[in-house]
Amino acid sequence: HCDFSYQNVFFSEDGSKIEAVFDFEKASIGPRAFEVARSMFVCCFDDGWEQRNIDQAIVFISAYIQKQPLSLGEFQQGVKMYLVNLAHQTWVEAKVLLKNSVNYIDLLDAHERRITHLPDDMDAFAKDIYEKAQK
Repeated sequence: HCDFSYQNVFFSEDGSKIEAVFDFEKASIGPRAFEVARSMFVCCFDDGWEQRNIDQAIVFISAYIQKQPLSLGEFQQGVKMYLVNLAHQTWVEAKVLLKNSVNYIDLLDAHERRITHLPDDMDAFAKDIYEKAQK
């Protein structure tokens, strides 16, 4: 699906379970670790890069690995794949800069916050989240 984010996930009325996932805009086939990492970044780091965002990511990954096995190496690879993809992505930038669409400014800001962290040691970042999620 490659777009498993909160905007495309529909929950039951009481919020206790996922009822549907719907969005085929950028559907593709790829490694699940890419989707896990992408979903984590979109759901947990869309509004910042503070400790609360890291704590949300730990909960997110913990919930995932309780249901589906995921090795540290696979998770680290997914994080790298997502960030490389993000660095080369121009979809949102084109919407804002070329088409002058103000509807995507928040998304552009979220991309900028993520891209700012590209020089960081993402292997160590992923390892820290993964290890804390294991506890």
